[in-house]
Amino acid sequence: MKSLMRKKSVSAVVTVLVLVGSAFLYQNCGNSFQLKEDFAKSLSASSAGALELVQKEQEPIVTGVEIAFEVKGAGVQTGAAYAWSINATSSGCHGHQEVAAPSVYSVHCESPAEVTLYAQVTNPNGQSAQISRKISVVASMATPTPAPSGNASQVFTIKAGTGNSPWNTSATALEMYVGQTLRFTNADSVNHQLHVDRYNPSPDLNGRPCAHSPSPIAPGASYDCVLTKAYDPSVHPPMWDHLVGTNARFYIQVLDGQALYATSCASCHGALAASTKKKRTASQITNSLTSVDDMRSLSLTPAQVRAIAYALSL
Repeated sequence: MKSLMRKKSVSAVVTVLVLVGSAFLYQNCGNSFQLKEDFAKSLSASSAGALELVQKEQEPIVTGVEIAFEVKGAGVQTGAAYAWSINATSSGCHGHQEVAAPSVYSVHCESPAEVTLYAQVTNPNGQSAQISRKISVVASMATPTPAPSGNASQVFTIKAGTGNSPWNTSATALEMYVGQTLRFTNADSVNHQLHVDRYNPSPDLNGRPCAHSPSPIAPGASYDCVLTKAYDPSVHPPMWDHLVGTNARFYIQVLDGQALYATSCASCHGALAASTKKKRTASQITNSLTSVDDMRSLSLTPAQVRAIAYALSL
């Protein structure tokens, strides 16, 4: 009887994990890559229990293939640590753990390859489990993504020779405003791709300040980043080159002039659309902050003043 109880106790703490894969299709000059894999089939039992690999969604994105995997399971505890690694037959494959969601790991391949993904989950109580999966990445035909159209508020050039280096520095961070469009133009000889958080557990942090680039930016090509949310690099998730990793950072500060006007100016000057201060410049606003008694209590940075001036200019 005691032996049976011990066996039941051991069985109760076996962690059951589910590895959920999400495959995103890319294109590359007419060639794209897709997974030659049945994502719905169950895998054989392992030390982690019965595992299943499921394809969640597909997105056509140029150049290579990206597969986003997430470890899930009833036995995974809050605060669990995740260790990921891959082994691929092509040097054109690499992977990275999502900064804001460590249970998610993205694999990117620019050419066909056989890839094995490894994941280990360690719970705070010391229990751990490992899982692995082999994936075949194969080439197929696809249609290239059209070039961006319309006017850009500002153009940022990814310089020749950038390679795996940061695109700029915190000292040379761009300053832009919600509603503007930032166009990235690739003057380098290799592909680059803007990474913006998509899997953050806090939905408001996803797509900030614009959408994740839907495809790598080929040499000579461009991508339009439409700024829809305020962004502070010291507060919000970092932006970086998706094809390189978190060391290849991009720095920008995006301010919401309309929101700043609503909280600092509207009570006296009316709603923005009918403001009595339309077309006021940053210099005029700055002078008023020191010369108008009712405005001396306002605490606005020079960048915030410029953002309000931009909103008043529309």
